[in-house]
Amino acid sequence: MNAKKIFLILLVLAIAGIILLNLWLLAGYRIIRQEITYLPDISVYNSGIIQNHEKTVTYTIKSQYYTLEVNSSGKVTVKTPDNEVIMSDLTFFSDYEDHQPSLGFFDIEVRKENDSTISIRGEGTSETIVNIMLKASRDLPEFEISISTEYNSDVIVKREALVAAFAVPVSEVYRKNRKADNEKFEAEYWLDKQGVKFGHGSKSALIYHNTAASSLQLSTTNNILFINLDFFEDHPYVHIPFQADGGGRWIDLSPSKYSSNDRRINSVKFYIGSTPEYTPRFMLVPSGFLAGHVFTEHADGGERIESHYAVYYGSDTINDIRFASGGFVGHNIPVTKSVMYIDYNGKLSDKKTEPVSGRNMMTEFLDQLHLTGKYDICLHTPEEHNSDRATLEEAISYMKDRYDTRSWIDHGMYSGKYNRECFVCDGLSPESEYYAGDLWHEFDTRYFWNTAVEMKHLMKHPSAKNELKKFRLRNASKVLWNNHLSAYRLNSINYFQALSELVTHKISNERELNSLMPGKGESSPTPLYWQHPTYTQGLYSWVTNYAKDYYKLSLKDADKHLENEKRQIDELISNWGIFLNHGYYVRGLDVITEQNGRLEINPYFDQILAYMEESQNKRNLYNTTVKELLDYWRLIENVSYSCNPDGTIELYNRNDIPVKGLSLVVRANKVMIDGVIPSCRRVEKDIVFWFDLAARFSATIECE
Repeated sequence: MNAKKIFLILLVLAIAGIILLNLWLLAGYRIIRQEITYLPDISVYNSGIIQNHEKTVTYTIKSQYYTLEVNSSGKVTVKTPDNEVIMSDLTFFSDYEDHQPSLGFFDIEVRKENDSTISIRGEGTSETIVNIMLKASRDLPEFEISISTEYNSDVIVKREALVAAFAVPVSEVYRKNRKADNEKFEAEYWLDKQGVKFGHGSKSALIYHNTAASSLQLSTTNNILFINLDFFEDHPYVHIPFQADGGGRWIDLSPSKYSSNDRRINSVKFYIGSTPEYTPRFMLVPSGFLAGHVFTEHADGGERIESHYAVYYGSDTINDIRFASGGFVGHNIPVTKSVMYIDYNGKLSDKKTEPVSGRNMMTEFLDQLHLTGKYDICLHTPEEHNSDRATLEEAISYMKDRYDTRSWIDHGMYSGKYNRECFVCDGLSPESEYYAGDLWHEFDTRYFWNTAVEMKHLMKHPSAKNELKKFRLRNASKVLWNNHLSAYRLNSINYFQALSELVTHKISNERELNSLMPGKGESSPTPLYWQHPTYTQGLYSWVTNYAKDYYKLSLKDADKHLENEKRQIDELISNWGIFLNHGYYVRGLDVITEQNGRLEINPYFDQILAYMEESQNKRNLYNTTVKELLDYWRLIENVSYSCNPDGTIELYNRNDIPVKGLSLVVRANKVMIDGVIPSCRRVEKDIVFWFDLAARFSATIECE
């Protein structure tokens, strides 16, 4: 056989291989590209599985802005004074473990309580009793709904919601990142506790800033709003039980577990018939900044004080914060910094000795950081392994007294064998010898790193290589795409563009520098912080998405990776995002270099910190800590938001302390607070504005 024939055969085989490879890739591409929805298809359920055979009676309440009608079968309708329908239905939906989802009630009683209130009482799945109070205002364009859910048996709730159907289309969406869409809507949104506006003028409805609901989800295709009263995606939680074999098994406890006689109260408010032309929204970060970043440091490998000096001050030769030449302190970057109370050097509380011991030096270092007011110093559990009750109390009380600690970062818990006092292990189990819940409450430790999102993401993304080894070819193709590009991204580009991104992609689907994960689309639930309704004793969780490393900054092409890090920071700002960065900075593997026997900050990482400082100086990136950020978010939860008939917005600070730098955004030409123009900046079509709101004081926002 001559060379020409061999060449042709090889060419044919190569072409056939390329075709087969693309057919294999196309199979997974088409599966992943299908739109992912987080909403149930309520069309498959019979709305109102209601056993009520009496003659239908309609109860009516009229105001100058709308008419509320509820018939004896529980159908809710809200109309304009001219009898045009705004809200066409309001129905209870439930989805419980080991039960089929249901829409409506098995039995129902409707009563007109007085001239402003209509009540609906119904029985749901598993003998759940739901009381819905609809309260209309005769003089204001308000419509309040309170929901009491009572459980008569043990039940695990995946979702309970009010499903509101509207006869008018979506006109403006207030997204989870605080931007607003008023055209080219996505098919589906998870809105956190933000809101949406339907219709215009007298035929309109608005819901915004309802902190007594779990979340809102919106289908713009069907003009349906899910008002989640409890939704498992809003409060991820896992439990790692004890495992003598260190097997690392865990249980997903995200769905709430209610017991017989438990009761939950929710409430929401709509504005109907006279909604404001301009809707100011609370920004995610204070003082006019657009995005936020939090370095959260896990203490692993930080026994040597020299590595702390290098990462925070720029060099291990610097032990005085006043002379910091680089690193976190040198660039004014705050950190939520965890430490262990005990290591092989001793305890943080050990008395100062001469010569100064390694543990004394650590305490002096932490004291220097704390005095700046910028660093959130917390425990990475008290020690490397299990802590007994006495050690727990000693460590938690010491950190509270010395550093006003409110945060906590679990450590060493993944195997199930060690650090049983962790938040995701036995720390919340009163029957365990490692119970810490009462101590956390006593000493006001309230903000906990929750590893659930990271662990669940790992479970969802198996290895394409392993699937190939098992000859599951179609599934291997699906896994390959899913691990690198989201369904949302795949729907925005064609196959060849997707193939190019798959080959050249610098960052996986799960490794965005944004905890809101815009690459997964607006429909994806991405809570930043939460309280689990039944498992975590009212304590707060905060999210991280993955452990971020910077090892590429030590490679030959570090310049390229530095530019990529800067690009991601720019994207974080452009998307008005928040990133909680899970890192191991003092361990020395990523951000420290050794020069002539001395430890110094990696110059490329130092340039990243300088870029973040520059972005903060431009009032774009808010570099902050877990404690500061969650304190701010919790204050905003307790600021009421009311729409007045004249189009103004009234805020009232129900907190006993002021909200400093309270920041909002509105799409308008001008904004005033109590008749005075506040500090503000123009960002494209929006005005971002900020001011201080004193405790127990109100402020009126006027836009034009």
